[in-house]
Amino acid sequence: MKNGTDKKWPKKLPKLTKKQQQIKDDFFQQWLDELPKKFGIVEIFNQNYPAKAFQKDQKKKKFWRTLEIGGGIGSHIPYENMECQSYTILELRKHLIALLKEKYPNVNAIAGDCQQRYADKNSFDRVIAIHVLEHLPNLPEAIKQMHQVLTRGGVVHVVIPCEGSLAYKICRKISAERLFHKLYHMDYSWFIQSEHVNLPGEIIEEIEKYFVIRHKRYFPIPLPFQFCNIAIGMTLYPRKRK
Repeated sequence: MKNGTDKKWPKKLPKLTKKQQQIKDDFFQQWLDELPKKFGIVEIFNQNYPAKAFQKDQKKKKFWRTLEIGGGIGSHIPYENMECQSYTILELRKHLIALLKEKYPNVNAIAGDCQQRYADKNSFDRVIAIHVLEHLPNLPEAIKQMHQVLTRGGVVHVVIPCEGSLAYKICRKISAERLFHKLYHMDYSWFIQSEHVNLPGEIIEEIEKYFVIRHKRYFPIPLPFQFCNIAIGMTLYPRKRK
């Protein structure tokens, strides 16, 4: 018999028209260009948290094998110290792989879905997921795979949005939603409903099945409340495999 979790996951994404899918793909690039230019303080937190949090664990080993899930166009790479690690990016969008390989030839960019098996057990010492987990319809499987590929003494750094919070709604209204209206002159709700399918509470609940949350950082107000913040950075240590 299926339990409640089985019925909930994977979530069904809303069906998009061909035009909507084209707009979605286009806006992805538009937003990546816009974010660092006009909302740099947000982007700095998103990219800086995993790199700074890693400094505490970095001394444990001389060399790390790092995996970034959903690396996109490689926005996070400049924040990393590449001298102490090998760096792999797993990216679902195949057209970005060539771009990553051209721009960062020392990075191992591979096409794949983080919601499916993509590497052997104990393949990586560190996993990074920056604004990825909120997008995944099969979130439990993605977190399970992160746990499987991670070594016993490994570490995970994730950043997620405070989706649903008052602060996040206001910030989105004056940033992404405003840009979307300007570019396409249409309602934004269908777009965000197809993108942010998981709330922070759901993400944290699934994370805690496989990981211990050792550190949380709320942004921009360093208080443990979602309503006044727009993002959460977390450092995770793996629980023992059953």
